[in-house]
Amino acid sequence: MTVTAMQAQTKSGLIRWDGRKVQCPSGVVVKTKTFASVQFVAKEIRAGYETFVPHLTELGLTVEDVEELAGSSDPATKQLMTRDRERVRCSRCGRVLWDGESIAAGMGPECRGRAR
Repeated sequence: MTVTAMQAQTKSGLIRWDGRKVQCPSGVVVKTKTFASVQFVAKEIRAGYETFVPHLTELGLTVEDVEELAGSSDPATKQLMTRDRERVRCSRCGRVLWDGESIAAGMGPECRGRAR
């Protein structure tokens, strides 16, 4: 998997995201806070619950793609795969952080600029 700024190349195709939405390989766009549920769906499919397969198929993803994204070391990809309330937020304003530098600092670029 190749990860660049706010996008990841999986075997099924390119996934792009910003702070609000995710564009899946199939072209379907979903909210970032609901995208993290694909991990649950992949686990259920692995456990033998085939009724969940259409959920991933609609997004153009496979179980392997989801597991690859979940195991990524990229901070922005980790944020994408984390449930909304568990995402790293700016310690000053509370916004969800998306770039690696901001996640490491615990503060977004605007707030870092104001703090100096």
